[in-house]
Amino acid sequence: MTQGYPPPPPGAASEKKANGLGIAALVCGLLAVLVSWIPLCGLIPAFALAIIGGILGLVGLLAAISDKRTSVAFPIAGLSACVLAMVLAVTFTMIGVGAVGKAAEEAARRAATQQSTPQSTGAPSTSSESGR
Repeated sequence: MTQGYPPPPPGAASEKKANGLGIAALVCGLLAVLVSWIPLCGLIPAFALAIIGGILGLVGLLAAISDKRTSVAFPIAGLSACVLAMVLAVTFTMIGVGAVGKAAEEAARRAATQQSTPQSTGAPSTSSESGR
């Protein structure tokens, strides 16, 4: 005779399963954080990944809250990573734009000073009297 374990009493804490949407949100958020470090090119991909991850995280969080059988940890971590990616993308893009603007101003200033002062090449001038 095979004897199994008795069923758990009602109301006992059951082990929560991982939330698939939350894991997907976390992966999208982490990828968005990695892409957001690229100053000028990372803004659009980081925002796209962060928005997709944010939607997945919100749906996963709502499903976890209503279902009570899945964990809310992954959706919250995914949402946090997505928000962080958006903040980093905007910050690094602003820093990059500022650096490019300063470089353009410096180049224009140097070009203006070079045009206003004549440059000497260091070669002796040739005149008709030097041949005598």
